[in-house]
Amino acid sequence: MSIVYAIILVSQIPIGLMHGIFHYEFIIENRSTCAIVSIADNSATIAQARGYFFTFNLFGYVLPLGIHLCAVLFYAQSTLANAKARHLQ
Repeated sequence: MSIVYAIILVSQIPIGLMHGIFHYEFIIENRSTCAIVSIADNSATIAQARGYFFTFNLFGYVLPLGIHLCAVLFYAQSTLANAKARHLQ
């Protein structure tokens, strides 16, 4: 399990390096936010933007959900097997 999280961490290092402070004007105020500047100022290509959002969703939602779903199903299966074993005794 720790190997999976290590892979997730290492794969996200380039994303962390892409972030910066994006300055913008909102109504009459100058504001700033932490963002991927190339995506925020529309200088990123479509492939770069899609690649970022794909990996974000994959490693941020899909993979952790799959890991937890497998853990829940394994727990449910082992609990059911233990209950059957006790019932047969």
